[in-house]
Amino acid sequence: MPPYWLEIIAIASLVATLVSIVLIALDVANANPQRMRIMNFVWPVTPLYLGPLALWAYRAGESSAEATPDMAYAGGRPSATRRKRQFSQIVLIAAARSAGACALGVALGEWILFRVAPGVADEAPWTSCLLDLVLAGLLGILFQYGAMASRRQLRLGDGVAEAAREDWVVLLGCLLGFFGWMAISRLLLFPQLSVVHWSYWLMLQIGLLLGFATSYLMSWWRIRSGVKEAI
Repeated sequence: MPPYWLEIIAIASLVATLVSIVLIALDVANANPQRMRIMNFVWPVTPLYLGPLALWAYRAGESSAEATPDMAYAGGRPSATRRKRQFSQIVLIAAARSAGACALGVALGEWILFRVAPGVADEAPWTSCLLDLVLAGLLGILFQYGAMASRRQLRLGDGVAEAAREDWVVLLGCLLGFFGWMAISRLLLFPQLSVVHWSYWLMLQIGLLLGFATSYLMSWWRIRSGVKEAI
């Protein structure tokens, strides 16, 4: 059994996360539909790894959503004035897409495994890792394709291939951050953790937060180098 105080923190984090999801979803649906349609799905997922901080991230990214589509770009770099601020917002939105795909993939994978084969995640953790990896990868490519399709016409096959080429490194960085933390938390910090404990889901959220940090750094590098499209 994990420490009692950790379970309390986990429950509080879950409540804050659910409230943040509802607030962002309502705002996106009623007041601020995104010009980049895929972000209508990405922003409500953001609290899965940022918790209440997702409200700040949503405002920071959404505030530039109307300005960025008409900007000029050269080699993946914004060429308008106030470049530093706008570039950081572009990276934030790109990282949110990748981390959102990872978070949604992990959440779906863990829930499916828990419902279909309870106890497997504890007895054979590699099964949940494999399922999380597959779902996060597929969703990451889908999210990136949706972002690219909002800017230009793409045939499905070509678009999916280009999305995979641009985003696989970012997705890999996100998943490495997540799996690295889960290995530390389950093997070293709290070896008694089980999927039936609230704190297990808190560890997932912390891992996804670290995954977001790594995806932000990877997105910054890939966009700055021109490999990943600045969207």
